[in-house]
Amino acid sequence: MASENGFVVRGQNGAVQIDGENFCMCLQKVNNLSLKAGTKAVTGDVYTSATTSFVKSANSSLVALRCSSWCRAYVGDQTKNLNEVTIARNYDNSGTPSCIAYEYGNAAYNWSSSKSGIEVFNSSKTKVFSSNWSVMRVFGVYYLDHIKSWSLQLPVGRTFAMVLDGGQMDSNIVGYNSYTAVYMGRIVNNKAEVAFIQDSIFHSPVNIGTYNYPCQLMVMILEIVGV
Repeated sequence: MASENGFVVRGQNGAVQIDGENFCMCLQKVNNLSLKAGTKAVTGDVYTSATTSFVKSANSSLVALRCSSWCRAYVGDQTKNLNEVTIARNYDNSGTPSCIAYEYGNAAYNWSSSKSGIEVFNSSKTKVFSSNWSVMRVFGVYYLDHIKSWSLQLPVGRTFAMVLDGGQMDSNIVGYNSYTAVYMGRIVNNKAEVAFIQDSIFHSPVNIGTYNYPCQLMVMILEIVGV
């Protein structure tokens, strides 16, 4: 397709990285966190892992995590604040691991003040790319049906983060030992890993088995560049 403005840049796998017309999502903010350890009581009979929260930029629409401990980010659905990000851990956790949360969105943010480089403007004269931005670089997107675990070996010497969306949830109602399980992820020794993990326990007066809430899981691996 011919274009009078901008240009198209493709990666080595053929994926479009800059299309010359649409805004490139770029890094808005980097959060360096220490995840809380242990558990907390939600009600008298429900216990979850301790959670760690922060308020994201209003311009951010996607949060990717880099952490060596099992965890998952929930954006705006744990509280009434739509900009609050809650990071949950597996129920059987220990220690206070470091976790980096990268926020991406559709607003220009200069991570460099270089006077040299490349800027791309589309047909509406809107800047859609700048080499001073830390543009979101997608290494891979994977759609998984319900499996217990999944892993992906990553190239050495580069920095990656993970986004999880969807995925099945189970409620196992088995009396005093009832629990729920969800998908969580981690990145350890250049390997991205996803597992179906217990995230809460609760006590039930009945024993009626397992309820499944099927949903396809999306795993997105981002390469962190420009910061």
